[in-house]
Amino acid sequence: MGKVLVVSQRHDLLWMAFKLSKEGQDVHTLVWKKRYDTAWSGLLDKMHGPRTTKPEAWTEYLADPELVVLTDVPGVAHLFKESPCLFVAASTSTSAGDKVAPTLAPVSICAWFDGAQFSLPHWLLVDLGAWVGGQGPVVPGGGTIVYANDVPPQFFTVQDADQLAAEGAKGLVRFPTSFDQVSKEWKKGSPEVGWTGLHSHAFVYSLNSGDFSQLLLGHSISGLEKQYTVVVPVSIPPWPLHVKSAEANVYAETRNLDGTNAAVRQRLLLHDVKRTERGLSTAGLDGLIGVACGSGNTLSMAKLQALGTAGAIQVAEKQFRTDVGGKVEGFQVLLEGIDLV
Repeated sequence: MGKVLVVSQRHDLLWMAFKLSKEGQDVHTLVWKKRYDTAWSGLLDKMHGPRTTKPEAWTEYLADPELVVLTDVPGVAHLFKESPCLFVAASTSTSAGDKVAPTLAPVSICAWFDGAQFSLPHWLLVDLGAWVGGQGPVVPGGGTIVYANDVPPQFFTVQDADQLAAEGAKGLVRFPTSFDQVSKEWKKGSPEVGWTGLHSHAFVYSLNSGDFSQLLLGHSISGLEKQYTVVVPVSIPPWPLHVKSAEANVYAETRNLDGTNAAVRQRLLLHDVKRTERGLSTAGLDGLIGVACGSGNTLSMAKLQALGTAGAIQVAEKQFRTDVGGKVEGFQVLLEGIDLV
């Protein structure tokens, strides 16, 4: 692989840059919003410009035919739209024409799309609601990937692949799904393509070492490492109620993080953090410390690892759901009843 360019609106893609650098890639990272430059300081080398979509500012990168681009900045995605290895964040348009991240459906059938065909099919089950029992703001409070060896052909059709290929889409694909108990049929929604948390966290964490780089280059891999992967956001206030307006700026406090030893950090995909002389601390941004992960060939093992990692972090006012993955067993009973497992 040549250069990898990661341009993140805030800190949402910085953990990907870090993972790719650990896989030996030449990663160039830029945070688009200057306020978020403090994220990952002391942990990850970052560029200090250009924060513009004028082509002349990106001549070096636009001239590189082997460049891999990961971004959630619409203007940068448009700038590199001709790149053969462009992977963008999922987005949907609001009534005002703004691009926002789609809300993850409770159940989706998902896959990796390399620009021509689907691979690595898996179910994604999302625990909506920031707090236990689905209470609080309606954001993903946890997620579980269940690797699917056999998927009904109606989920990933030739027509689906042709449509996505015509759009130049690549990367993670989700089809929101539901099962109609009356008609006994699956209802499949329109595809959502691109990076979005917590799907991206769970998927990348579920890969074997080095496989993330291979997928970005268009190579096939053998499969996901484990049958189950569970992820849970770990935060302090004000997450998920991050407020920034002309009248008010509400940011998280900068706090030291204890309990984040090497073993814990291997299962924690960091976000609003930085390294100082005193060690790891929050960076004083939106309060999302990171996403705790766990994987295993049993659901209980994956949950144990994810929740154990979340529990090991020592910081005042820590927040995370302890009931993640609670709907997975019921969903599997449904699949068994309709002969899909």
